[in-house]
Amino acid sequence: MFPVTDNGKFIGCVTTRDVQQVPQNEWATTTVAHISRECKKENTISPSSDAIRALVTMSQAGVSRMMVVDGERLVGLLSLSDLMQFIALKVGLEDGDGTDSGRWSSPRRTDAIDQAHLPKANQGDERFVKAH
Repeated sequence: MFPVTDNGKFIGCVTTRDVQQVPQNEWATTTVAHISRECKKENTISPSSDAIRALVTMSQAGVSRMMVVDGERLVGLLSLSDLMQFIALKVGLEDGDGTDSGRWSSPRRTDAIDQAHLPKANQGDERFVKAH
C-alpha cells in the first residue's frame, strides 16, 4: 500500500494490485490519482497516536504499513519493522543498562563483529516519523 498525494493533500492509497489491473493500452493515460482509493481507517494513524496503539491496529487489521496523517496532510509512513525496532530499543533502555537482558540474541563484545563498522541506527533514515 502506497500513499497518494496531490499538492501536499493526502487523497488516498494505491496498491501494486491496483496498478496491475490497469490494462496495458491504458497505461499512458491512467494517473495514480485515477486508480487510488480512500484508505481504510486501519491503514492510517495520527502523529499523536502512541506506538503500541499503532502495533495493535496493525496486528488486528493484518497490515504492515500505516500512513501517518495529520488532517489532510501525509506526514509519514510507519512500518511494522519501524515499530519493532522502536520496541526493541525501548525495552533495552528500560532494562537500565541498554542491553536486552537475554530476551533477544544480540551481538556481545566477544562476538566476531566489529561494532565500530556497524551503521549507526536510523542515522539519516527519513522513514521514521518525528511526531511532536
